[in-house]
Amino acid sequence: MGDIAVGARLAVGTLYNYFGSKSELLLAILRGETDELEAAGQTSVENPGGDASAAIAGLLESYLGVLDHHRRKLWRELFAAAISAPAEIGAATFQADVRLVGQLVALLETLQERGLIAPQVEAGRAAVTLYGIYFVWFTLLLVDDGLTIEGAGEEIRRGVTIVVCGLRPMGDRAAATTTVGQGERSCD
Repeated sequence: MGDIAVGARLAVGTLYNYFGSKSELLLAILRGETDELEAAGQTSVENPGGDASAAIAGLLESYLGVLDHHRRKLWRELFAAAISAPAEIGAATFQADVRLVGQLVALLETLQERGLIAPQVEAGRAAVTLYGIYFVWFTLLLVDDGLTIEGAGEEIRRGVTIVVCGLRPMGDRAAATTTVGQGERSCD
């Protein structure tokens, strides 16, 4: 609370006027960050383009935007609090993830409507799988100061390509290529 008070240019006592505990403050921050993530991803959902891999990776990469240099410490605190207080902060963190997975489901359903993902794919299950790729690299960004946001984004694109190639309708796999990093990768 002292570090946050200094950053906000408030006395610790004044900060407690707004938030009764560190947990309350972390929950408020989590809500704000999740709102920001959803807003950042909305463009990808509304205008996915014609490449399923690029659209999905673009949405997931937009979520990395919250991890600028100064926010890593905050997210580390949030993760630690989620583990130490699973009923309160852990549950709220899970609900934030559910919201982001829901946004990914909406994107996948749009891609299905456009014929870019096979219609028999369960969008909810696929979204959880794809979100897992993001979550792994997000977590690694928290624990490895040597990993850059750009590097994590590249790994997200690679992982998404692997999954999406398996999601494409069977007739589209042989001819499909997806741009990843500096080259193209085939779904073969």
